[in-house]
Amino acid sequence: MKIESLELEGPRGDEVLVRIVASGICHTDISFCDGWEKTDGPVVLGHEGAGIVD
Repeated sequence: MKIESLELEGPRGDEVLVRIVASGICHTDISFCDGWEKTDGPVVLGHEGAGIVD
């Protein structure tokens, strides 16, 4: 597992930007790290985030 920064487009007219300041991991995330779940590409883990609306 590694942390990477991504460059994203700005929000569109009906969207907001949320700057994530903390994120938990769950059983599904751990299953990818331990090889229980298979994937062909990169996976973004930590879908339980907390952030600030920019």
